Amino acid sequence: MPSVNEHHVASAPDTDGEHSRSESTEYGRTSSDSEDDVLAKRRQQKKKYKPTYYARKDEITTLQTQIETLTNTVDEMKANSKASAYIRDPVVQNVLLRQGLKASDLALGGAQSVMSSHLAEHMRNPLHTYTHLTTDISERQATLAALRKPKLDDALVFLLQRVHSLDLRRSHRQCESFNTENGDYIFTQCDVTPFRGVTSVKDVYNDVLAAFLHQEYSVWEKLNITTLCDADDVEDGLFSACRFLSTTAEGVEVEKNVVSFRRFEETSSLINGAHGLIVLSPVDVDEMYPYQPLSRVRMDLTQVVLVCQNMKHEGDQTVSMVRWSYKRAYRPLCGLSPETNESIAEQFAQWCDVIRKVVREFVEARRKGMALVL
Repeated sequence: MPSVNEHHVASAPDTDGEHSRSESTEYGRTSSDSEDDVLAKRRQQKKKYKPTYYARKDEITTLQTQIETLTNTVDEMKANSKASAYIRDPVVQNVLLRQGLKASDLALGGAQSVMSSHLAEHMRNPLHTYTHLTTDISERQATLAALRKPKLDDALVFLLQRVHSLDLRRSHRQCESFNTENGDYIFTQCDVTPFRGVTSVKDVYNDVLAAFLHQEYSVWEKLNITTLCDADDVEDGLFSACRFLSTTAEGVEVEKNVVSFRRFEETSSLINGAHGLIVLSPVDVDEMYPYQPLSRVRMDLTQVVLVCQNMKHEGDQTVSMVRWSYKRAYRPLCGLSPETNESIAEQFAQWCDVIRKVVREFVEARRKGMALVL
């Protein structure tokens, strides 16, 4: 029978082994659990692993996608390059330019049509001021003196606005005529006349005044129209009232009653430089010289004449005459046909061109040191 000591020794190894298997690790897990985790991780790593074939296949797919994107980009660039080269072609550029100009011409033509229609239907004299002259000489002069400054100021503002986009160094003329619903005939004109080589504004201004003052000789005779003029002048000559009775080649009498205002300044708030201004305006009622519509054709005249140097281009001192005119021939009540009345109105419309030629003659004669014989 074995001894107690022997039994104890024999059983000790079993007890120690069991204790070793159940002993906890420093991480709070048993040693057996730690081994299981390691095995599990190894199994997971084996599951995530891809063979070289599949890895290369994914790379090829990615590269193919990138190639396709780059190819599309290159195609777009080629298309844009071809379009740019197409547009740069001279023939194509000419076609595009003609199309653009045609569109601009059509738009401008439409705008001009609208303007012409508006003027014909709603035409009014933008510079008209109702003028009533009595039989009293003092009252007549007082009326003209009161009208002078506002008429000149308004006319200058209007004319500068009318030609603000024009080059005053170049000749320009635009005119338009039409009949109103009541049978009146209206003619409007805007023109620019430069005098190359002339730099004295005062000289040209005086030439314009001379042409106006002697127009019954210098102008109307050139139109084969006999004209008598009666004027109410004041001493300083800054304003006057003039009545014209003209007889055409057909024997028709035409009457015109206008007041004139003039001013010359070395500078002003609107023009930085010497300039002369002349304004003609019709008289609506003249008690001393009433209109006679039953025996004469009445014609109203509004005209603004500005003499100045070029205002936009420094270094160029060319003097120019700038004009805006408005003429209205009233429907005759003396038995004239519409055709005859229109023919007479057209003759008087030529007055603008003739007086411009006369001014040129005065300017040229002055340049040559000669006095023009009237």
